[in-house]
Amino acid sequence: GKFDLAGKSVIPEALYWARKSKAAGHQEAGTLISQIETGASRACTNCKRILPSSEPRKCSQCKAAHYCGRDCQLQHWKRGHKWDCMDANGIKKSRD
Repeated sequence: GKFDLAGKSVIPEALYWARKSKAAGHQEAGTLISQIETGASRACTNCKRILPSSEPRKCSQCKAAHYCGRDCQLQHWKRGHKWDCMDANGIKKSRD
């Protein structure tokens, strides 16, 4: 869908705010976190191939993007994930 278009994805920020809500005591946010993480981990964020059931490679900062390998991770970063990515402190990690 268009919600995960590289450079315009809302998923990393939505996951950040859901985690922050859970940390503030809103336990229902845990359900949203689980839904986002489960849905995101089914396919490579870059090439959209279905990932094996083993642990996929995750973005080390936002942990919202999942990849089938390093090549897809680098391609996705260059295509725009660098503008979407947000660390655990809510800091966007955009770099050139």
